[in-house]
Amino acid sequence: MAFVPGHKHDLFLSYAHAEGAWADGFRKALGEEFHVRTGEDVTVWQDTRNLRVGQKWASEIEEGIRDAAAFLAIVSPCYLKSDWCRQERAIVLEKKLEALKVESFYRFLKVIKTPGPGKAHEELLGVLQDIRFFNPADGYELPEGSAEFTAMIRALVRQIRELLTLLSNKGQELYIAPGAIDILEEREGLEYELKDRGFTI
Repeated sequence: MAFVPGHKHDLFLSYAHAEGAWADGFRKALGEEFHVRTGEDVTVWQDTRNLRVGQKWASEIEEGIRDAAAFLAIVSPCYLKSDWCRQERAIVLEKKLEALKVESFYRFLKVIKTPGPGKAHEELLGVLQDIRFFNPADGYELPEGSAEFTAMIRALVRQIRELLTLLSNKGQELYIAPGAIDILEEREGLEYELKDRGFTI
């Protein structure tokens, strides 16, 4: 069951199939860290059956994108050149990027596995914050299980947890009863905090 109500999946994982082995390890590390930090599982739609290979556009992939709360792209030179990945992005961006904004977050997450060519990895939806899983000195991806890889997984999970929490709270209404005059300041502080977390007061 998804962390975000009303969605079959929390994340749709978009990546070039040449990056499949890395994507599998990335997904496992992400899921474990999310569970440690929240006590819950994050559900991820990933094309593990190679639906793209030798087929026309698979409706199952399109459904996976539409049923996910957020879209997570693993960007690499192969990703940027992939027609399949371009089609996946086109579906999620049908209503323009601003429609995917939730508070200060976007429902389109960008993980940079390997940079290039040139600055193409930065130019892809440049307004989006990205999490960089590569060594800036040599441009190679961070080895799975390394301290740097683990630190980036933690940074990404913080961002995903905040986004999914906002999406979970969106539309939920809370009532704060009026209190004594001497706690008015605390009540207002609570109201602002709950609004920042996506609740309607």
